[in-house]
Amino acid sequence: MAFNFDRFTVSVTLVDNGGQVSVLTFGLVGNVYTTVQPSASTLRQRLAAVTDCALVKYSVTGHYPNDSLVLPGEVAQIENKASLNVLLAGGNKKANMKIPSPRIGIFAGSVGGAANVVNILNPALLTYIDLFTLSGNKAYISDGERVDRLLSGKRVHSGSNLG
Repeated sequence: MAFNFDRFTVSVTLVDNGGQVSVLTFGLVGNVYTTVQPSASTLRQRLAAVTDCALVKYSVTGHYPNDSLVLPGEVAQIENKASLNVLLAGGNKKANMKIPSPRIGIFAGSVGGAANVVNILNPALLTYIDLFTLSGNKAYISDGERVDRLLSGKRVHSGSNLG
């Protein structure tokens, strides 16, 4: 698996007087964030000069496609998910996180009812959840919230019309 830089894009979110949202995405010239950021800012300013919409936000994104992608085997189904209940840091608020096509190793067992219950002590799962904690300090969930700890989890299935 090799993720190599491809390009930067800027996405600008606009809103009209009825609350309708439009997201415009444009490619940026350059391959270093510090050089494309001023271009994104200029694009945002010039767009604001030609639209009556309010600019809600913009984001600059680096794209790193997997140039050696091989589709996973038959057990990988995006509709199967591990639904994780977490306690958020700083209070009693809870949140839900999902992992598509979870590995059987993060469940309490491989057959029967145990295959539907997440093992909240699984080392790989705890290492993943740690990314979102104050001590892990790598990522947020939702709108800047951090995870205190994993409470429980189960296997769920989301519908699909793709087969």
